[in-house]
Amino acid sequence: MLVWEGNRFSIGDRKFQIMVELTDLYTLKNQDGFILGKPRRYLDKYCEHLAGKTFQNIFELGIFRGGSTIFLNEMFKPEKLVAIDFNSQPVGILNRYAQEPGNSGAVLPFYGVDQSDVSRLSDIYHETFGSAPLDLVVDDASHFLDETRASFNFLFPKLRAGGTYIIEDWAWAHQACDFKGLNEGFAEKPSMANLIIDIVLASVAAPGLFDEVSINDGFVMVTKGATPIDGEFDIRAYNFHRGQVMGQQDYFA
Repeated sequence: MLVWEGNRFSIGDRKFQIMVELTDLYTLKNQDGFILGKPRRYLDKYCEHLAGKTFQNIFELGIFRGGSTIFLNEMFKPEKLVAIDFNSQPVGILNRYAQEPGNSGAVLPFYGVDQSDVSRLSDIYHETFGSAPLDLVVDDASHFLDETRASFNFLFPKLRAGGTYIIEDWAWAHQACDFKGLNEGFAEKPSMANLIIDIVLASVAAPGLFDEVSINDGFVMVTKGATPIDGEFDIRAYNFHRGQVMGQQDYFA
């Protein structure tokens, strides 16, 4: 249960700070609590959809300042939580948390991992989970279309039936943003909405693979259906129009 006090909340004796402005990601101080790159409305939606559920095996993409990994571990108390990040520099506050009694061997951060490197993702998955299915995947990593799609194609089939896959910040190309650094970094990148449309179309074409797709302004939440996925998976193979696969083109630049 989250206990709120202004822009901060606690889970037990763990204190967290949330993002109000994008610049907060760089200005908040660790001594005031673990830092999450999520606004309160995201967390309210997390609690609305996920509170009370059991997630034994969690795979997170995107560590940044470490608060989200710690939040997921405190919120759901999984048996194992793997988190990867593109940045090769370890996050000290997360590493210290991961070494605490009760977390050692259960919270496993991996640094210098490109989320589109499927070979590396496969190595990490099999090294840490063996062949056990995942219960929850949270992608708050690059927010780039091709990279996010590559991760989804690999990790979605690893979910158990009823497992949840969350893709955060999918709508960045369609929201006003006056943060110059973000606009520059994303200027040449195609919209993440392309992947979300693919998922929605696939949920219609192959309803056995997708139990539910829930979309809000912050993230999309995909619940895996009961039909197993064998072999390689490509979400774009399911984007039919009038009986024909539409191919590999994107909908938005």
